[in-house]
Amino acid sequence: MTGYPYRTLFVWVALLALIWIALCSPWSSGWNTVCAVLVVFVTFVAMVVATKRVRIRREATRHVLHAVDAALSSLPADVKRNTPLVIAIGQTGDELADVFGAGLVRMTDSAVWVRNDDPARLMHVADALKRWRDGQGPDAVAYLLAADQATGFVTLQAGLKRWCSAIGEASRAVGYSLPVCMALYAREAEDTADECPWFGVSGVERMQAGRLTDLIAARLAQYTHVASQEIADARQSRAHRAARLDGLVRWTSQAILPAFTETQRGTVQLAALGVTAINGRPAADSLYGRFVTGITELPLCAAADAALSETPRTPPRPHCPLPEPLIRGIEPQPARRALPRALAHAFVWLAAGFCAAAAASAWQNRALVERVTGNMARYTSIAPVRDAARVDALKAVRRDRDELERYARSGVPPRLGLGLYRGAPLLAPVNALIAGYQPPPPPPVPPPTIELDSMSLFRSGMIRGMACRCACATRQHSQNNRAATHASLY
Repeated sequence: MTGYPYRTLFVWVALLALIWIALCSPWSSGWNTVCAVLVVFVTFVAMVVATKRVRIRREATRHVLHAVDAALSSLPADVKRNTPLVIAIGQTGDELADVFGAGLVRMTDSAVWVRNDDPARLMHVADALKRWRDGQGPDAVAYLLAADQATGFVTLQAGLKRWCSAIGEASRAVGYSLPVCMALYAREAEDTADECPWFGVSGVERMQAGRLTDLIAARLAQYTHVASQEIADARQSRAHRAARLDGLVRWTSQAILPAFTETQRGTVQLAALGVTAINGRPAADSLYGRFVTGITELPLCAAADAALSETPRTPPRPHCPLPEPLIRGIEPQPARRALPRALAHAFVWLAAGFCAAAAASAWQNRALVERVTGNMARYTSIAPVRDAARVDALKAVRRDRDELERYARSGVPPRLGLGLYRGAPLLAPVNALIAGYQPPPPPPVPPPTIELDSMSLFRSGMIRGMACRCACATRQHSQNNRAATHASLY
């Protein structure tokens, strides 16, 4: 069996995140380390949860799949794909026991029926059957309900909501809305010469209670009209049966359909509904019996009690037929393989990672351009007389120049790449700005003076020579200082 590779996809997403953090992240190394540890931790937790879910699903569906394999092992391999697969569920479990007995799988001419008694396991069973059929999930869910055995309204509604919620979870597990076939049984104690057929509609996308009642009532009228050409006893029994089933449809439209149309809207698709009559005695105080009594003012169990009093015997166990005619009207589900969907999701995550890398590259390129142009603007805004401030600003421009030259020689790093690098056009203006630096002219130096108490100690020629030598020495010292400062900037 093959299913959706959740764990492989988790590893793929984590790998993309770590690559982005290592190569494209604009954050500091400390934040990158924290994010990397967080990604690894979340991936580990997701892997553990996914592994536990796989084990739970296998344990919950192992016996079901074993029973299905045993039932279909002698059939051709394409039967499991071409034959409709239906999951049968029941309100109390008695309906399933009447249909399946002690078995879990039943195969008929029109479908393969798989029994499920627990709402909590319906999601796992549906997903496991989809894996077993290589991506083709169950074609429908058949909800079997013995209408005249339900005696508590609160219990009935709670069961319906619980199963509706389970069907919604199963639909999300298999990836599509599971069609629901509602099959209701009404018990009758009279011995009839013919077996009751199914009366209902199938393949309807949106069922409306009023329209549904009218459709089934018209078919019940046709059933009674056909009986009018037979003997009187058969005509009378069919008329009683049609009246009971008509009341069952009306009760269903009020008590059952709202639970499927109001709860879990959009995930539960009621595609078929049918009623039939089976042998047996209805419950004395059922909801359906009270509904019929409220309409006809006649107890539903009166005829059953009379029949049992005439022939006192233990009634046989009722036989609940499967709603095969209703299933034929539901379209089979196409195969939805997990591998193409997983590859599509992996490609989507790859595209998301590329977009995140492009966004980080664009943001860091903008920051680089703003930093370089800002340093250049700060340098040019300083007046030449403030040479110390200009030298500091020129050092920042020189660091930017070294960084741009390193990118030009060794290549642009991934965090600035992806075709978004914008630093190359800035290299020439930065070099021109650095080359255009000129130190300010030196301030004028006053000639040194010597005060003597008596000028008679020196001759006039000697005094002029000493003054010239002092001035030359001062001028040479100033030129040496300017040359050293200019060399340090480059």
